[in-house]
Amino acid sequence: SFQFIVLYFKSRQLNYLIIFTIISCLATLNRQISLTVPLIYTFVYYFNTEKDKRNIVIGLMPFISNCILLWMYEFFAKSNQLLPGNYYLQLNNILSTVTHPSLMTLKKIAYYFITSTICLGLFILPLTISNFQIHLKQLKQSRFYIMSFCIYLFIVLLKLILSKNPLPFVGNIFYHCGVGPVILTGYNTDEIIPLSSLTKFSYICLNFIGGISFISALLTVILKHRHSNNNVTKVALSFFILLLLIYLIPLCFGYANDRYLLLLIPFFYLAYSLSIESALVSKLFWITLLPLIYFSFASNYNYISINRAKASAANHLLNELNIKPNQIDGGFEFNGWHL
Repeated sequence: SFQFIVLYFKSRQLNYLIIFTIISCLATLNRQISLTVPLIYTFVYYFNTEKDKRNIVIGLMPFISNCILLWMYEFFAKSNQLLPGNYYLQLNNILSTVTHPSLMTLKKIAYYFITSTICLGLFILPLTISNFQIHLKQLKQSRFYIMSFCIYLFIVLLKLILSKNPLPFVGNIFYHCGVGPVILTGYNTDEIIPLSSLTKFSYICLNFIGGISFISALLTVILKHRHSNNNVTKVALSFFILLLLIYLIPLCFGYANDRYLLLLIPFFYLAYSLSIESALVSKLFWITLLPLIYFSFASNYNYISINRAKASAANHLLNELNIKPNQIDGGFEFNGWHL
């Protein structure tokens, strides 16, 4: 979708807009949150185009098409009793938060948003640490940069004090008790697990490292957006900034799983790469990236191993001992598949 948005803004050829609309509709049918993409296109289009009747139609067409198609799917699925059981789960959580505002809900939204941005900062760390000198220079030159930097890090500190959770992640991938959607394993994720002082200190450091990385990258993107004269660059940067707000904030009203950040990561990398003009410091880049690669492989290996063991045990019970699926507590996926 994003590729054809860029091609459309470069050439203004209608066929690119039609292809973008079709692909964005497929994305929305796959997951409703993809409605954010045509909505962001509408905003970006109006920022970069004169507002006459024709342009208003072109700006709204993809979003309206997505809404109509989603409504048609829901109407058909409801009529034929085909909607998944948890289809409206996130939407209901968001509406419940909006209709029942309180100090606790505000704290929850702030916690999810800050923790999510810290997590994004850790993902982009290989790039930001490679440009550490540039960010230091920006910090010295701009009052806006200094104020934003200090306010954000103060909020990170508040998050650590008020939440008493030192992990720089929100489930359901990273937990104290392991890596992977632990709802599938039978672990009690609410159980308080004692942490060593060294582990706590490491987590606290990761919060600040991720926070510094995120705010440095975001401010660099914002400054580039303000001063760039290149139309396509401006479109790409606008897309990421709006995606961060329009996509992430509603999720924080419900439950902002760290796996939901996957959509933001490539666009963050793209926006940051367009905003920084220097080459990467390769040593720092690889020193940071290699531990992330190792951690990813090692944690995936462990997660797949435990699921292989569970699948083997479940198959033994089903096929060799002839026990019925409704008598087996096989976890979320097993029960969902068989029952």
